[in-house]
Amino acid sequence: MQIIPIEPDQALVELLNRSALPTSDINQPGSIYFYGCHQRGKLIGCVGIQICETVAMLRSLATQEEVRKFGLGQALVKHAELNASLMGIEALYLLTTTAAEFFERLGYRHLCRQQAPAVIRETTQFSELCPSTSSFMRKLFIKGRPRDLT
Repeated sequence: MQIIPIEPDQALVELLNRSALPTSDINQPGSIYFYGCHQRGKLIGCVGIQICETVAMLRSLATQEEVRKFGLGQALVKHAELNASLMGIEALYLLTTTAAEFFERLGYRHLCRQQAPAVIRETTQFSELCPSTSSFMRKLFIKGRPRDLT
């Protein structure tokens, strides 16, 4: 399974739509980096990181239904975390309505939305697209690495 950088194309939009994730803001050049995994030429999983100065939003994590429960989602998150750390990111934030337990297992912790840094609050994802009932979570990095990476 190879995870590679991908562009926000129609295959990405379709996968995000099937997963009921927002797509209206994915074409922000230079601020959102997407990674994906393909199987037989078909996009089967994706994740994005939206850079906001020294912190970032983890977003757009989606997998095709037929490949769920095989570790692809976790591999995509780890890949995004590694890339964020290589960019010098200090913390990854995310909003989720359905996957809080999954992210807890990966070391993300719940926060109140009021604890969001201003640069995160200014993202379209935070301010417009995700409902206020979404779980807001964060994973801190130590010296540019996620806490659970060795």
